[in-house]
Amino acid sequence: NAWPTDVVRTLSETIPCVSIQYEYPQIPMDIIGVDENQGISLLMDHLYMRGHTQIGFFGRCGQVVTARNRFAMYVNSLCRLGLEFCPENVCDLSPSTLEDKEFELRGQLERVSDRMQNGVTAWICANDWVGYLLCRGLLNQGHRIPGDVSIAGFDNSEDNTIGCPRLTSVSVPALRIGAEALRRLLRRIRHPKSPPLKVLLPVQLFEAQTTGPAPKR
Repeated sequence: NAWPTDVVRTLSETIPCVSIQYEYPQIPMDIIGVDENQGISLLMDHLYMRGHTQIGFFGRCGQVVTARNRFAMYVNSLCRLGLEFCPENVCDLSPSTLEDKEFELRGQLERVSDRMQNGVTAWICANDWVGYLLCRGLLNQGHRIPGDVSIAGFDNSEDNTIGCPRLTSVSVPALRIGAEALRRLLRRIRHPKSPPLKVLLPVQLFEAQTTGPAPKR
């Protein structure tokens, strides 16, 4: 999770620091992350090629930078693919659900079911955890996944599937992220005055059991 900004500022002014994934505005520091733009583009193309033209986003949250970035690229991809952006096809979630893995969904399942009745056939989720929460909720309601609706996540790092099929997702190079962060930290120790650097590592599509062709209406 992201650290409090004042803590990060104090640390970065005291010792060499590198941030993994999270950006802290107004604090100049090295960042090692993944190419979230590439990841969402891969997922959107994957769904579009299977006939999905009404795709929702599950997990928008302005307080969580990863959810914010992934939502922005979702909108970007809709425009690139010539698909209409519909605000009703977006479900907001709290930071605690996204980052602290709370189980409770407050009204979001009803919204998702309503949008499915209005033609939404697939959902991009802000991360794998909320993807599995959505899967579990829809399965409990009797929906077939991916027969009735396709669901995709992001990270491919969640072990707790809550009894759901393995989620189609985006795999991030976790070991390489750690190695690059250590490499950058050593360079920062040797060259403390060098300008901060942001490195985004490529991701890969992980096609699993929760996405399929768009259902016939």
